[in-house]
Amino acid sequence: MEQQLGGADRANPKKDGETVTFEEAITRTGFGKFNYVLMLGCAMGQFGVVFQLYVTSYLLPSVQCDFKINAQEKGLLTSISYIGVMLGSYLWGLLADTRGRKTVLVATLLLDAVCGVISSFAPSFYVFLALRFLNGFFICCPGAVIFPYVGEFFNSRNRAPAIMAVSIYLPLGLLVLPGVAWLVIPQPWSLALPWGDYGSWRMLVAVSSLPSALGCLLTAAVLPESPKYLMARGEEGSTLRVLRRMFAMNTGRDPADYQVQHIIPDDDSTESISKKSLMQQVKNMWFEQTLPLFKMPHIKRSLLFFVYEFGVFGCFNSLALWAPDIFNNMASFSLANGRPGTVCEAMAAVTFGPDEQRGNQTMEMFAQNSSDAPNVWFYNVSSRVIDSSAENAFQRNFSEAGLMDTETCEVTINPETFVNSLIISTAMVFMTIGLGVALRWIKQKPIMLTFLSIAFVSSLTINSVRNDTAVLGLVCLFFCFCATSGSVMLSAAVDLFPTNLRGMAVCLGMMMARAGVVVGSQVIAALVENNCSVVFYCQAGMILGCAILAFLLPDKNRK
Repeated sequence: MEQQLGGADRANPKKDGETVTFEEAITRTGFGKFNYVLMLGCAMGQFGVVFQLYVTSYLLPSVQCDFKINAQEKGLLTSISYIGVMLGSYLWGLLADTRGRKTVLVATLLLDAVCGVISSFAPSFYVFLALRFLNGFFICCPGAVIFPYVGEFFNSRNRAPAIMAVSIYLPLGLLVLPGVAWLVIPQPWSLALPWGDYGSWRMLVAVSSLPSALGCLLTAAVLPESPKYLMARGEEGSTLRVLRRMFAMNTGRDPADYQVQHIIPDDDSTESISKKSLMQQVKNMWFEQTLPLFKMPHIKRSLLFFVYEFGVFGCFNSLALWAPDIFNNMASFSLANGRPGTVCEAMAAVTFGPDEQRGNQTMEMFAQNSSDAPNVWFYNVSSRVIDSSAENAFQRNFSEAGLMDTETCEVTINPETFVNSLIISTAMVFMTIGLGVALRWIKQKPIMLTFLSIAFVSSLTINSVRNDTAVLGLVCLFFCFCATSGSVMLSAAVDLFPTNLRGMAVCLGMMMARAGVVVGSQVIAALVENNCSVVFYCQAGMILGCAILAFLLPDKNRK
C-alpha cells in the first residue's frame, strides 16, 4: 500500500486541471477507502485515550495489594493521568499548529505506548505513578488534535458527521475496556522479576498501550498530513499531493485523473497563525484568545461555563474512576455477609486503614459469617494461585487490616465488577447517540436542567439502597445524565462565545473539567473510609449548583 501511495505522490496532474477553492478540491477527492482508513486510525487514537485514562480504575485492588498503598494514594493514582492531561494540553495544541497535526500525533502516540509498556514493569508505586503521569501528558494530544485533524479531510457537508463519528469512539472505548480487563485481570499466571512478580494487572497495563501503538503505526505509515494545515502554511504542492492520494484511494483511479491544478485559499485560512513561531503563538493565544475571556463582556459567561464543566465532569469522571473498586467491594461484602449492603458499608468493610477498632469490628463481622459465606473469587497477587475458600478470604481481609502476619496478599476479583462496567458503558453509548438526535429538536437548557435533576436525585439516593441491582441502576443514571449534560454545555459554547474565542473557551473548559476530576478523586479518597456518605452529598450539591448555572444560561434560538 505504501508503494501505491508513494506512486500517487509522484504522479503529475493532467495539464488541463482547474483552479478551485479548497472546499471544492477536498470535495473532488470523493469518499471511500481513504476515509475509512482515516477513521480507523482515529478510532485507535481515541481508544488509546480511554484505555490510558481509565485503566487504573480496574487496577486499584491489585495495585493496592502489590504496592501496599492507602486510600489517598489510590486517589492520587486515579487522578495522576489527568494532571498530565492538564499540563500537556496547551503545549500540544501549540505544537499541532506550528509543527503539524500528523507529526505531533505520531510522536505522542509512540511516546504514550512506550511509557505504558515501561510502566507495566514499574518496581515501586511512585515509579508507576510517574509513568502514568507521562501517559496522561502524551495521550492528551490525540484526545484533542484528532478532532481538527479528521475535520480537515472533509468538506463542510461531511465535516460535522465525521467529527461526531469520532466522538462515538470514546464511549465505545469505555465499552471495550472492561471487557478487556475481564479477560486479562483474572488470569492466574505470573512471571518472576528481580523486583517482584509480573502478573495479570501488569499485563493489562501493557495491553492498554496497544491502541496507541496501532494508531501510531497506522498514522505514520498510511495517513498524510492534514491538507488544510498544509494549505494554511502556503504549501500548495504538498496539499495537491495529499489530495491526489485521497482521490486515488477513494476512487481507485489514477492520481493524474484528479482535475485540480491550483487551489484558492479559503477565507478562514489559518496561515497567519500557523506560520508564526512557537513563542509568537503563545503570545497570540494569551493576549488575543485567553485574556479577553476574562474581561467584559465575556467574563460572566466564561466563569459560568468553566465552573459548570469543572463540576459536572468532575463529579462524573471522579466517581467513574472509583466505580470498579466500589462494585468490587460491594460484591465482596455481599458474598462475605450473605446479604447486600449500602455502598458505604461495603467500602468501610473492605477498605482498611490504621483504625484498629474498625479492623476488630470487621474481623468480628467476618467471623460471624465465614461459615455460611459463599465462595469468594480472588487470587493471590504474589503467587497468582486461584483460591475460593471462605477461610482464606477470611484471612485475606484480616491480614490487609494488619491483624494477621502474612507475606502474601490476595485480591478479590468479582465478575460483577466487569459486568456492571459493561452495562454502564453500553447505556452511555446509546445515551450519546440519542442525545445527538434530541438536540435537533430540543433546546440545550431544558435538556441540561432535566438531566441534572435526574443526576441530583440519583446521587442523593445511591447510598440509601441495599440492593446491588438498584445501586447499579442509580449509578448508571448518574453517569449517563451527568456526562451527557456536560457534553450539551460544550455544544452550547457555540452560542456563548464569538468565533475568535470559541476554540480557546472550549479548551479551557476541558482543562477545568480535568481539574475537576483531579479534585473530585482526591475528595473521594479523603472521605471514602470514614465519611463515605458525605461523598454523595457533596456530589449532589455540586450537581445542584451546576443546574442553577444551567438555568442562568442566556436563552438563544438554535440556528
